[in-house]
Amino acid sequence: MGVAGKRRGFTLIEVLIALSIMAVMAIMGWRGIQGLVGGQEAAQAHQGATHAVQLSLAQFHLDLDHIAKTDQGNPMLFDGASLIMLRQAHAEPGWPAPLHVIAWSLKNGRLWRWQSPALRQSAAITQAWGEAMLWSRALGEDERALALLEADEWQIYFYRDGSWTNPQSGQNQSQDLPDGVRLMLHRPDPARLPGWFTADWISPTWTPGS
Repeated sequence: MGVAGKRRGFTLIEVLIALSIMAVMAIMGWRGIQGLVGGQEAAQAHQGATHAVQLSLAQFHLDLDHIAKTDQGNPMLFDGASLIMLRQAHAEPGWPAPLHVIAWSLKNGRLWRWQSPALRQSAAITQAWGEAMLWSRALGEDERALALLEADEWQIYFYRDGSWTNPQSGQNQSQDLPDGVRLMLHRPDPARLPGWFTADWISPTWTPGS
């Protein structure tokens, strides 16, 4: 067979160049996959954080929608550490509705919700109210409390006489329920829905100008 019929193989340099190109392409492909996976994880984290905020604020509104009207004083109090309220529980036909003592508090970088069992006796309700106040200042765990979402700061305002005011001001020492409650939460995590979130609850009995 002549020289023209001989097959020429790859030189070592050509093989090394080809391997280098394949390595670069593999790295670029891997980085692309990493970017897709990272973007998907970030989207899932953002979605989970959004869902947690929505559920927490919905629960806050639900508690206020079912706040109890009693003759035992103000059924809602903000003492700086917690927002405590009396909430109507599910009532069996023919029986008066029992009450839950509910407490919302910011502790250890999370928003918490505390709930007592359904109670009917005034003494038991008073005791549960005191336990809720102690829980909001304690560092230990309580099986009646549930951590809802991460937050490092919160603010509570009451709506009275056409304006939002500090619940601990003299204007809010009335035994009557406020016309509205504003909850403001700050989330610190820059990767999971950071910033301030506001939930306004307005009493269904409030009318403009009242």
